[in-house]
Amino acid sequence: MTACNKTDMALEWLEGAQDDLHLAKLAICNAERPIFNLACYHSQQAAEKALKAFLTAHLTTPPPYIHDLRVLCEDCIKYDASFAKILKDCAELTPYNGARYPGTPRLSETEAHIALEKATKIVNFCINLLSSLHSLPINNPN
Repeated sequence: MTACNKTDMALEWLEGAQDDLHLAKLAICNAERPIFNLACYHSQQAAEKALKAFLTAHLTTPPPYIHDLRVLCEDCIKYDASFAKILKDCAELTPYNGARYPGTPRLSETEAHIALEKATKIVNFCINLLSSLHSLPINNPN
């Protein structure tokens, strides 16, 4: 990947992360039918995409095609030790990748809010770090 291409790809990952945060909020706030499982899933996806944005900015190949946020965060730690601060949140969000499937236990409103809070923290962490390290033109609506 070229430097320009890496920047563009990192920005695309971050845009996807922000979209997933928005979808998680909509799933929680839907007055007619809140969907807490999907809120948790989109929270996990937001965090995953933010971590992959950081990795994209540092790797010469695309980030790994995995959904384990703990592993992705450990990969990020190799480039910046401050990711250790969010490792626990990453590990706690990882199981929500499967929350969209039938047969998954129903998740609560409290779980959805906590997942969204953790995902927002991770996305903002990645945005702030990428902004300061790489001067990426990032619009952070969170």
